[in-house]
Order: sequence, then C-alpha cells, then structure tokens
Amino acid sequence: MPALFISYARQDAPRVEPFAQQLTEQGIQVWRDQTSLYAGQQWPKAIGEAIAAHDGVVLIWSNYAAQSHFVECEWNMALALRKTIIPVLFDATPLPAALRALNAIAGSDIEAACGQIFQALQQPAPETDPADRTTVLERLGTIVPSSPAQVAQELKRIVNQQGWQVQGNVYQAAGDIHIRVDPSLRPAEKKPLEKWSVRAGLVVAVLTSVALLLDIPKKFVETFESGVESREVVQPLEGVIWGEGREFLAGVEVILPEFNKRVVTDHNGRFAFEVTAPKQRSVNLVAKKGGYVTFDADPTLGNTSLHFTLRKKP
Repeated sequence: MPALFISYARQDAPRVEPFAQQLTEQGIQVWRDQTSLYAGQQWPKAIGEAIAAHDGVVLIWSNYAAQSHFVECEWNMALALRKTIIPVLFDATPLPAALRALNAIAGSDIEAACGQIFQALQQPAPETDPADRTTVLERLGTIVPSSPAQVAQELKRIVNQQGWQVQGNVYQAAGDIHIRVDPSLRPAEKKPLEKWSVRAGLVVAVLTSVALLLDIPKKFVETFESGVESREVVQPLEGVIWGEGREFLAGVEVILPEFNKRVVTDHNGRFAFEVTAPKQRSVNLVAKKGGYVTFDADPTLGNTSLHFTLRKKP
C-alpha cells in the first residue's frame, strides 16, 4: 500500500480531513496527525524519520502553509531526503522558489486531485543513495530544536551545502505527468547539458538572493520576538481525541499537571485549554479514560490541532 506524509498548516485541518479520507478510500496510507512528534526534544529527527519512511510528501500549500515554519521544516526535510514532493494548491499563494520547478495540483476538486496523486504514485520515485539519507537523518539529530524558524534555517543550510535540488517526478495540474530524463542516459548531449546546468545554477543563485532579500523583514521580526520569548502570554492548547476505530472519544480526562488544569472531552472528542506562560513553551499533558492506555506527551503551547488516538488496554 502506498504511504504518503501530508504536510499542512493547522488552520487548513478542516479542509485536509476530507482530502485525507479520499486518499485512504483509494488505498493510500496517509500520515497527517504528526503533531505528537513535535512534543519530544529531538523532533527534527523524528519528523525526518517519518518523512523518510513514506513514499512521498503531499504538500498542502496555502497562505497559512506559507506562514508556517513547521510546514517549511517539513518540505525542506523532504528536499534533503530526496523524497517525491506533490504540491496541492488550496489557494493562489505561490510556491517557494525552491519548489517552483514542480507543477502543482489544484486542490479545488478533491476527487480529481486525489486521482492525480494516485496516478503520480505509479511513476518511478527519485533514486536515493541510502547513505545520503542516513547522513541527513544524522544531521537532523544534531539540530538543537529551539524555535521552528531557526530549525527551518538550519535545514536550508543542509540542503544548500549538499547541493540538493528538486529532482525526479514533476506533476501537472492537468494533462500528462512529465518525468525528468537522467542526463547519463544521453551521453551525446553531455556538453550542452553541462552548459545548461551552469546557466540553471546562475538562475538558482539569483532566485536564492532574491528570496533572502525578501526574507530580511522576517528576520528582523524573528530577532525582535526572540528578545521577548520569556514574556508570559495567554496561549491555547486544543485538539481532538479518537478511539482506535477513528470514533470521537467523549469523557476523556485531559490534564495539565503543572498548571493544575483539567478538562473533559465533549461528544466530538474535543478539549481546549488556555494557559498563561512563555510563548511556545512545552508543557506536560496527560489524557486518561477508563479501559484505555493513558496518553502522556509534552506538546507546545499555541497548538490548536493536537489530535491523537487512545488505545484500549489489552
């Protein structure tokens, strides 16, 4: 069964739900509730391992995704790991410069988009040296998971240092699927291709410079924000709890022990907290219900899509 990692901004979650369901009905295994992976101290490596374990990454792209440092981390990891990336556009927001060689799929028609994704998965995946992938995962394990923005910048450095670029399958929103031809299969054209490669390198360098210039205002904002990280602010922590059959679990007791806060999930399995603490601080969360294995994690405040499953006791 094909397996896909779905990368998306939490604000797009309501639209991603039916999209993921449609893919599942077509026999594709999807991974989208990756929130719990961000709870640990080594989340960059944990996310990298999850992406490496899947056949490709469906990048749900929107204005929200463009602003999400977590989404930025995920597509940069996919680049570094040379995974197939299938962009699906939820609005007219342009793709990042590094991904514009990919012709994205329109997300307005869920059934049609899923059909194109299924068709794309039948094509050969980009070849990857297992040693390269191991090297990337080892590098991810050395990243200190401070802020998502800083992790994203470190991932960009890894991609740039290794000279990785978008390769392999290129998908169209309509029409045929085009596959890039390996230059080694056409030795007679080697010299012209080399000249083209130099020109392409110059274009990439110019695009990178422009992207960096456009990124300068954001850097000033991030620098300012880093100076006020310790200030306490009111932040949400929300999510949905399911049973193993994907049914909503009501009556689950959800606790934040260090803040002495507790709530009980409603009939839709939803819980919600508001906590006054330093921005994006990790907190301990415990969820328990009779007959189920207790869930214990350390999510980040500000997360409004902390969805997870409780498993029944043996």
